[in-house]
Amino acid sequence: MRTWKFITIALIFTLLIRIGISPLSLGQITIYDSTFPLEQGESLRWETLNATESPYTGFPYIRFTVTDIYNDTWSDGPNCLIVNYTLAYYHNFVWIYEKENTFYMAYNFSQNYLNWSEIAYQDALPLIVPTPVNLTLIGDALESSGPLNYSFINSTLLLDYQNTTTVEITYNSNGISTLIEKITNKTTIFRWELVESEVVVVVPFGNFFLFATIIASISIIWFKHKKAKSYFKIE
Repeated sequence: MRTWKFITIALIFTLLIRIGISPLSLGQITIYDSTFPLEQGESLRWETLNATESPYTGFPYIRFTVTDIYNDTWSDGPNCLIVNYTLAYYHNFVWIYEKENTFYMAYNFSQNYLNWSEIAYQDALPLIVPTPVNLTLIGDALESSGPLNYSFINSTLLLDYQNTTTVEITYNSNGISTLIEKITNKTTIFRWELVESEVVVVVPFGNFFLFATIIASISIIWFKHKKAKSYFKIE
């Protein structure tokens, strides 16, 4: 009897731990046929691994938050999935906001249309991109914003600003940059890495199946326990 109670409590405790302190689960949002890998209100962080120039030397983390996602026309383009974002840097134990709820990108998958904000070009910060990842579309959109040449190797986008500055951005299949490095005159200005321990891509009904599995396990244990008690009573 005590063993059965212990197992039941342990399973319930496991469920609560799994739901309560699991890493950030990221969903995605699709408007018509255009998909962005984060939903409204979700955030991601990147850690500064190396920095040699101010202000990056004072920022151990950078955070990207999706503040709004909606469907509308943008400029002279087609109807688009539009993303607004907030960009913040961590400095002296507080988050300093660089951009707050400002335009990030407009995207239409079927019409192969992508329009970036100025910061995506000027500061090379297309940190999160639409899916499926299309590096040619991303490069063309950045190149149209100013003097820039681009190329890519596998999943890494290479941006050449034609002024001794280059930026390398590596994306995973979910459209999230995992490594960003800016180099000027062969010196790394900053190198950021995604804090992947906080990221879990959502599997639809994932928590439901976990919960169902635990309930099923408890039911089987209870049934076997009850059957065993009945057997000994008959004997």
